[in-house]
Amino acid sequence: MERLIRQARMPATNRRLAQWRVTWLIEHSTSHQLLWCIDSFVLRKPPLRQAPNRYVQFHRNSVQMKEKLNELFEYNYHFNKKWIEFLTENFQEVPEKSLELINHLMNAQQIWNARIENETEFGVWQINDWNNISDINYENYTKTLKIIREKSLENVIEYQNSKGQKFTNKIEDVLFHIINHSTYHRAQIATDIKNCGIEPINTDYIFYKRKIEE
Repeated sequence: MERLIRQARMPATNRRLAQWRVTWLIEHSTSHQLLWCIDSFVLRKPPLRQAPNRYVQFHRNSVQMKEKLNELFEYNYHFNKKWIEFLTENFQEVPEKSLELINHLMNAQQIWNARIENETEFGVWQINDWNNISDINYENYTKTLKIIREKSLENVIEYQNSKGQKFTNKIEDVLFHIINHSTYHRAQIATDIKNCGIEPINTDYIFYKRKIEE
């Protein structure tokens, strides 16, 4: 009697096994078709294939840009330091305008650093204690290097200028502005010094690169 019951139950078990096999085949067939569709879609869309490469290239470019900015700000700090030493040695002879310009140059870099870091800003044309001017130059330099190291150059900052007008700019553009602004005012100082009959120092970037690469 028990044998007959087991035999009667066998077809139901076989049916369930057959149904499971069919379900498994359908699911796996569907998943393979889906993968095939995805692969085909990606192959038909070059930007999707290129996306990982674009990220790698973007990261590489960002690293290279930061390295170049580090070099430029080392140059900037070096010749700010040289001009401070020069003006200190000739303090009694240099025109007042040159002292105003070197102070403005220091103030401007501090201001832009502070705008990026949301800190208190110097006055644009404030005159600093000359005994502190070298320290201000060094603090500006180290703060800018910290910004380059820790911030994304693509980040956008919002700030107000000295007139209260609101603007937004990428950090990368702000940093290039600092370099350009500093170079411009060092040239003004050199012209002012030369007009007073004093030979200014040479701050050309290419001469600086040649010297440090000797």
